[in-house]
Amino acid sequence: SAIKSKESAIIISTFPKGHKLYIPEKAWEFESKCEIKEIDGYCMGLALKYGKGKIICMSEAAMFTAQIVQGKYPVGFNSPKADNNIPFILNLIHWLDSN
Repeated sequence: SAIKSKESAIIISTFPKGHKLYIPEKAWEFESKCEIKEIDGYCMGLALKYGKGKIICMSEAAMFTAQIVQGKYPVGFNSPKADNNIPFILNLIHWLDSN
């Protein structure tokens, strides 16, 4: 997933150069005919001030969860490779609750 950002957005994270977005007709069926899109100018996460509040948009939600996929693959908070998820999410919350 990817987000096209507005100029006023604060970009939280971007895709490395050369990455592409695959858009299958049916979820998770990448062998079928997929639309493939260049994602230069898109991001994985952004933050905006909106009226008197703030909004954070992320293109991927698994990092905000604690899952075991197919009974054996830890994802999100459970993943040993994602030890920065908790401090990252706390930082997002602190930004949202600040003036």
